[in-house]
Amino acid sequence: MTKILHFVLVASVAFSVLTLMHYYIWNQLVKSTNLPQPWRRLATAGILSLSLSLPAVIFIDRLSSSRLPPAVFYAPYIWMGTLFFLFLMLLVPQLFRGPLRLYRKHRKIEIDPGRRMFLSRSLAGLATVSTVGLSALSVNAAMGPASVKNVRVTLNRWPALLKGYRIVQITDLHIGLTLDGEFVRSVVERVNKQKPDLVAITGDLVDGTPEQLKGELLALADLDAPDGVYFVTGNHEYYSGVEAWMPVLRDMGIRVLRNERVTLGPQGARWDLMGVDDYNAAGMAPGHGSDVASAVEGQNKDHESILLAHQPRSIFDAADRDIGLVLSGHTHGGQIWPWNHLVYLQQPYLKGLHLHGPRTQIYISEGTGYWGPPMRLGTSQEITVIEIHPKADS
Repeated sequence: MTKILHFVLVASVAFSVLTLMHYYIWNQLVKSTNLPQPWRRLATAGILSLSLSLPAVIFIDRLSSSRLPPAVFYAPYIWMGTLFFLFLMLLVPQLFRGPLRLYRKHRKIEIDPGRRMFLSRSLAGLATVSTVGLSALSVNAAMGPASVKNVRVTLNRWPALLKGYRIVQITDLHIGLTLDGEFVRSVVERVNKQKPDLVAITGDLVDGTPEQLKGELLALADLDAPDGVYFVTGNHEYYSGVEAWMPVLRDMGIRVLRNERVTLGPQGARWDLMGVDDYNAAGMAPGHGSDVASAVEGQNKDHESILLAHQPRSIFDAADRDIGLVLSGHTHGGQIWPWNHLVYLQQPYLKGLHLHGPRTQIYISEGTGYWGPPMRLGTSQEITVIEIHPKADS
């Protein structure tokens, strides 16, 4: 019941926000421009239809036992991103209207109604053209293949025998809406080409249940790394039925790390890989919750340690326990500008490699896929090759 109430609450807030944004756009593009008939009627019907498109496909998808084809989701989700751009483009001129009104009132300047209408229509047209351009660029950026990003990391206690060890990190694939099995296969092929020693999947792999998506993920079983493939949960696994997904992943040869540690490496060159549940897991599923202390318990302090944690917020617990490196995702780098600026309201870091405290480093991937609109602006999809070297090698 709690999950249902949570979904209803979130859906209600989201629908209300989308409704207000669509009304604002209608007001600026149709009403304020005094659009003549039949264009006024057509534009109103178009905006109304677009406002209902996303809730409609989500509702139909929820009722369906099988996943709807990705093509069904493209148009509504692209419109969601376009709506955001258009809202911003139309909002910016409004920020100057108040000061301009005060200035005209002070100087007793009267504006001709015809001139006012010409200005309103010009601004509406400019906003529309700019939005189309930004949307096209953003879709193009998201639909291309993920780039391979090479990151060199030096760790104090890393064994010299394992110099150049390669961890390939993929994260935030979000398979299930507009990304499917073909995308998974392409990612797996590119990961294997990097000749990884170990593959780390740091959460938000799916958006849907195993019944809907198991077939789309079969290619993950082909991931090839001598030290194995490891997975930690992200927040979207909890929206998608985490308990049902874990045995599916294990059947594919993927080890799920839940607040635990595994020791790897040959004798004399041992190191510890740790993994924790998503940072918010405690409130999302019974028996789940991020617990770095449990993962560290009993560790040989001479071993270097690497932690897989979906959200960058785990860096605080990791640094307190002298973990050498944290690999995270979750932020998507902001995915669509200017959302990148809002990430800092929740997360300590946005993307890239950072030193936190005297010794602990964290790398945050921008994500291998995307969520929601198949759009990226100012960010890129990545497959990350983390190459690790001992301190003496720096």
